[in-house]
Amino acid sequence: EVLILAGDIATEPQIFDEVMAEMQHVPAALKLFVAGNHDVWVHPRDTKDSAARFEQLSAACARFGIHDLARGARLLDGIAFVGTIGWYDYSFRVEAHGLSLKQYERKRYGGQQWYDRTYVRWGSDDVTIARRCEEALRQQIASVRDEARAIVAVTHCVPFRDAVHYKGQLIWDFYCAFMGSAGLGEILRAEPKVTRACFGHTHLPYRGRIGEIEAVCSPVGYLEDRPLDLAALARERIAIIETD
Repeated sequence: EVLILAGDIATEPQIFDEVMAEMQHVPAALKLFVAGNHDVWVHPRDTKDSAARFEQLSAACARFGIHDLARGARLLDGIAFVGTIGWYDYSFRVEAHGLSLKQYERKRYGGQQWYDRTYVRWGSDDVTIARRCEEALRQQIASVRDEARAIVAVTHCVPFRDAVHYKGQLIWDFYCAFMGSAGLGEILRAEPKVTRACFGHTHLPYRGRIGEIEAVCSPVGYLEDRPLDLAALARERIAIIETD
């Protein structure tokens, strides 16, 4: 069995470490992680940027026996696992709403904001980060293609437009532009050995087929929005994915 954590564990380093300390007790042959956008949040007055926080996350995972897929692919019994945080490039925006790219770049609309605007500092623009993540994913797939009989891809950001939940209204659809990038999905669909894609980011569950790929998102969401029955929540939201 393989445990996959698709990001957004905690915004606070101490809480992140506490969660990972618990995960080390899960009986799994392999434990995998990709960071989420909330994991790389930094306070505006913090001297560290999100890239430094990203490195800190990876080191924390290693301490608790969890492999950060940003460090490379993993192979188990002929199944390869590849992954990246991914990022958004506004390719999932709804052009019919008539908003300019500048509005998405500012991450503000109608008095609301996408909070990565305040708490994420990569030192590069969103499109550049999205392309870096896509290229990292492409290289990981190439590194395992010959050895693997099947490939499972793990991203935090959503790789397929079909998995984005639109409502046909603002401000909801404005936020959909920050769900992921179409480029991630194009890379996955181009590789015949990719049979499963696991992702996070959206707080709404999704399970369906995108071409030949089974796509799965099973988020916990915000605990304050739910009855605090953690055992029931775990049974509901821990997704089981068969690879054979």
